Amino acid sequence: MSLMPESTLGNMKQHYLAKSWLESILQHELPSEDLYTSLKDGIYLYEIIHLIQNIQQTIFHELPEDRIKEFLKCAKAFGLQSSDLFSVNDLLNRENMNNVRFFFFVTCAL
Repeated sequence: MSLMPESTLGNMKQHYLAKSWLESILQHELPSEDLYTSLKDGIYLYEIIHLIQNIQQTIFHELPEDRIKEFLKCAKAFGLQSSDLFSVNDLLNRENMNNVRFFFFVTCAL
């Protein structure tokens, strides 16, 4: 019998798998165990866009919000449905990190 609620165990699993997937794509460790801390400025999301699309140079967005929007736009262009995506505020303002974790959890299974 587990002492943690089922939802907490599920979130921990999603977090671990999401973080592992991100680090495997980036080919380096994220600077923090906390996904919010690592992803909130959008820089690693931007790096993922460049790796997946094999882009050498593109316009660098100055604002974290714009980098997150660009990442979500690219995810949608790769065929993910709007309902599969987290919102900018889910990550930027830490409004719903469950949505962010779930997005990467689902994406790593594709």
